[in-house]
Amino acid sequence: MAYSTLRFMLCALLIGMLAGCSLSKLSWSGLFGPSQPSADARWALLPFVNYTDQGDADEQVERMITVLLPSHGIRQVNNFAKPASNKEASFVNEAARLQNAKAWARKKAFDYYLSGEITEWQRGEENSQPVVTLSLTITSLADDDDEVIWTVSGTGTGKPGDTVYDTARGLLNTLMSSMPKVSD
Repeated sequence: MAYSTLRFMLCALLIGMLAGCSLSKLSWSGLFGPSQPSADARWALLPFVNYTDQGDADEQVERMITVLLPSHGIRQVNNFAKPASNKEASFVNEAARLQNAKAWARKKAFDYYLSGEITEWQRGEENSQPVVTLSLTITSLADDDDEVIWTVSGTGTGKPGDTVYDTARGLLNTLMSSMPKVSD
């Protein structure tokens, strides 16, 4: 009887650990192999694919990331300019814009680019919670090969009365905390 209780408790503990979301600290050398990027590496911030009905969610996330990147040692960041001619938000346009941005990053010979997706952006009403779900990906452009070297995703839930902006900023801080800092 004691053996089955112990086994049940271990299974419950394992399920609880698997259900939780945790981010582990990584080192640049583990991500980049023997060639650790310096502070002089050239980075591009590509447009985020916005799968929500909130048309400006991608722009808000991109602005937040631009502000947060220097705290991770990334100083040289160029943003891909959003074309002014195509204001229509559709998944096809979003995908085409991302492909154009990737081609731009290769042509400009950036070392790395940061991209991502926004899959949920719910503004909290007075009695509901704002919810944001997004992912971040770092891709290396070394040797003309797009190699994903780091990716993370998560969901942030605010408290009733919080803004979706504050919820997104908190989620980005949490997700980017697993991104190691570039050394000088």
